[in-house]
Amino acid sequence: LRDNLQASPDQHEIVWWHEGMPLTRRELSTPEIDAAVTRINQSPLADRIHYGMMLPLMRSEINRLQSSGRPVVVEGRIAGSSVVPEAGLKIYLTGDLRVRAERRVDQRVTESGLEAVARDVLGRSEISGASPETLRERLIDATIAELSRRDAEDHEGLQRVGFVPETPDMVRLDTSNLSITQV
Repeated sequence: LRDNLQASPDQHEIVWWHEGMPLTRRELSTPEIDAAVTRINQSPLADRIHYGMMLPLMRSEINRLQSSGRPVVVEGRIAGSSVVPEAGLKIYLTGDLRVRAERRVDQRVTESGLEAVARDVLGRSEISGASPETLRERLIDATIAELSRRDAEDHEGLQRVGFVPETPDMVRLDTSNLSITQV
């Protein structure tokens, strides 16, 4: 997969391509992809590449867009603290861990169906005979564990390279009780 993966800028986001076909958000949001991203991100080399090489490229692209008069919105863990620290408005989004897990499970189930997601995340033995409500709760529990682990690893990775995700000049917005439209 790695050898045939390409990225191209779309009007509003990066579109990832594999063997001439665009990859869907569903294809990029699997437990296998999440695990691979975590393994890659644990490498000190990944820190140097991501923050040492990508940060200047991101800043350059943002400056190019701003100089053309286009409004720019940047999102990401270090967007307001390191990518565009001079931004006029910086919002730090946060949310309750269980709510985040429920949202992720619901998104995956909507895209792939409950049984397919449960089989991918929990395995066949865990889904045999379980009610839909039980499967959803098991998926939420597994996702809470996954998010907790990834949050801790992300925090450690940022600390290793001296970045902080939240700064005092950011507006903290807890999205736990908000819909996507309200955010």
